Amino acid sequence: MYFDTCFFDDSVILAEAVLKADFGTFITLHLISNQLREDTLEPAPQQWFETWFDTPLYETLYAHRDYAEARQLAALISQSFPPAQFPELVDIACGRGRHSFNLATLGYKVTGVDLSKNAIEKARRIASEKYADLSPDFYTHDMRQPLGRIWPLAVNLFTSFGYLADDAANTGVLRNMGDAVGPGGALVLDYLNAAYVRSSLVPEEVCDISNYQLRIRRSIDEQEGVVRKEMAFKHTQTGQLQTFTEQVKLYPLSWFEAAFAKVGMHITEVYGTYTGEKIQKQSDAHPRLIMMAQKDA
Repeated sequence: MYFDTCFFDDSVILAEAVLKADFGTFITLHLISNQLREDTLEPAPQQWFETWFDTPLYETLYAHRDYAEARQLAALISQSFPPAQFPELVDIACGRGRHSFNLATLGYKVTGVDLSKNAIEKARRIASEKYADLSPDFYTHDMRQPLGRIWPLAVNLFTSFGYLADDAANTGVLRNMGDAVGPGGALVLDYLNAAYVRSSLVPEEVCDISNYQLRIRRSIDEQEGVVRKEMAFKHTQTGQLQTFTEQVKLYPLSWFEAAFAKVGMHITEVYGTYTGEKIQKQSDAHPRLIMMAQKDA
């Protein structure tokens, strides 16, 4: 709507300039008009996560997410950082609240934040219907921006990190997480294990999901250091095709150790599974890197 208005107004001014035979005015306004059109027609491209997480197909694809695993992870977090000592937490990139609700049932006062408006609306709806007595709060927030307050504990779970192409930008996101906890506070970051991904990657699969045939292609881009998943949803009745991409940085444990140090935190424990298998050295034997970190006093 903004573009239509600008284009119409410029056209009127240009027409008047031509009728007045004011050649200098015509040239000047023509350049201004072109600049306005370029600025309006070429917005900055959106990142893949700014659109994909808000689509109905995202919910369709991940409807099978394991709530038992979420309960296991919540229990593991409570063992390392019990709610008696860390009574409040922020769940950064909380999605529809799968982990938030499990953490709230263990006694934490939970605030969940996520970029996706649809996810936050659903989390609020579930909270009011099933968890009203626990009073979890949910807000839209872009984790690329500071959160603006402090909690004793912050969590970022199910590989909700490493979305940005630039390493410094991802470190900036980690800094925002670290800034959300006070001295002696803690951060739990649950991430994929890059070594496990490399050894177990399934390049392609086709399956039927709801009313769609889904083709998934997975690949590793060594130059960019990412694992990429390209998804093509073809509607079985209309033939309509919709495509989406996910990609995440393949950061090793050593990258996280250095990044945590940069933001004034240190990793205290690392687990490779939601059942709590500790790992001392990264290998392809475990699917996760569940990092328990604390802020330097």
